Amino acid sequence: MCWFGLIGGLLMVGVEEYRIELSRHKATVSSPLLMTITISLWILYFWKENKLCAAFAKPGKPTLTAFYCSFGLGTILAVLTGLGIFYFGHAAPGLR
Repeated sequence: MCWFGLIGGLLMVGVEEYRIELSRHKATVSSPLLMTITISLWILYFWKENKLCAAFAKPGKPTLTAFYCSFGLGTILAVLTGLGIFYFGHAAPGLR
């Protein structure tokens, strides 16, 4: 699965949920805060992954350390993003 698909899904569901909250005059700070934190963590992840791969990789041969580190952190962020999508899709509408 592509990381950008998860990020796009979070933004699509999160922005739509926030629009609904605004139209009902029940907007909370949790929706934009969750989107901002998640997107900021993804930006930090891509930035650090690029630096990590450049530090560990030798020309033409990436190391397994860089792969496992970036894969593990990416998986943790993917789970966090999935939980954010679940929040916007199931939990937030119940709070209205």
